[in-house]
Amino acid sequence: MRVMVTGSAGYIGMPLVETLIAGGHEVVGYDLQKAPHTRQVDIRDLVESDLEGFDSVVHLAGVSFAPEWTDTDDLIWDANCEGTRRLIEHAEEVGLPRFVFASSASIFEGNTDEPARLDTRPMPVSAYGRSKASAERILRSSTIPVRIALRKGTICGLGPNPRLDLVLNAMTLAAMRRGQVFVDGAGTNNRPMLRLSRAVRTYAAAATVDIPPGCHLYNICDDNVTIVDLATEVCKHTGAELVYREYTGRPRSYVMYDEGSDALLESLDETPIGIEGMVKEVYSEFECSIDSLPQVSADPRLDRLDQINREMRAQKADKDTHSGSKRS
Repeated sequence: MRVMVTGSAGYIGMPLVETLIAGGHEVVGYDLQKAPHTRQVDIRDLVESDLEGFDSVVHLAGVSFAPEWTDTDDLIWDANCEGTRRLIEHAEEVGLPRFVFASSASIFEGNTDEPARLDTRPMPVSAYGRSKASAERILRSSTIPVRIALRKGTICGLGPNPRLDLVLNAMTLAAMRRGQVFVDGAGTNNRPMLRLSRAVRTYAAAATVDIPPGCHLYNICDDNVTIVDLATEVCKHTGAELVYREYTGRPRSYVMYDEGSDALLESLDETPIGIEGMVKEVYSEFECSIDSLPQVSADPRLDRLDQINREMRAQKADKDTHSGSKRS
C-alpha cells in the first residue's frame, strides 16, 4: 500500500514510518522537521494534488500540548482543527479511500463519572482536547469511505524522537537523573496510559489492514492510573524519592476503557499491560539511552512550551519571508 503520514518526524511518526516500511509499504511523510522519508512542509500548505495516489493517510501532525495554562490556544486550534479540516477536504476531492486520525483521550477530560466508552460524549477542557474533539467530528461527517479515529491515551516510551514532557517519561528521567519523582498537587487525578510501541502497531494496522467502509472509533490504552500511583511505582522500581510540588491549577483527570468498534484490535493480538509492566518497559528503554538524552528542567512541560514557542516564531519568520518575496 502507499501511505501518507503527516507528522512523520514526530514522536509517533518516526517509528510508524519505520514500521510501515518494514511491512513492505511505500511511505511518504510530511512534517516541518527533517526526517527520513519526509518532505518538509507545513501540512496546512498541502494542496489536493499532494494527496493523489495514496491508499491511506495517517494524520498525526499537529500541536500536542494539553495544559490549560499556556498561551498557545490559537496555534493549537489552527493546526489541529482547521489544519485537519483542510486535509480532509483535500482527501474528499481526490477520492482518498482511507483516513486515520490521531484523536486523543483528552476529549474526555471533563468526564468524571464512569470510564469513557466509544459512545461517551466528549467533554474536553483544554484547547488541545477541544481541537481533537472538533476535528474528530469533522472526520466522522466526511465522505471518505473508511474513516478511523484513534483516541490514544497518554503515550509513554522512548522512541527515536522522544517526548520527555509526557508524564511517565518525565518521571522516569527525573528518577534516573535527580533521584526524585515530582507530583504536582495531591496526584489523585487519573490518566489512561498507552505504550508507544502499542500505539505505533495500532496506527500501522489501522492504515493497512482490511476494514469495511464507515466510521470506526477506538479508545486505546494499557491502563488507567492515578498520577501518584504512577509516581509511586516509578519510585519503587528506581529507588527515587517521591516529591510533592504545590499546584493551584485544575488537574486533568479522565479514564477510558480500551475498546474498538470492530475486530482491528483483535487482529493485532495485543494484550494491554498494567502499570508495573509499563514502568519496567519505559525504565529499560531509558536505561539504554540515558547518556544520549538532552538535559531538561525539573518541569519538562516548560521545556515543551518553550519549544513550541520557538517553532511558532520560526514559522512566522518563514511565512513573512515568503510573503516578502512574493510582494517583491
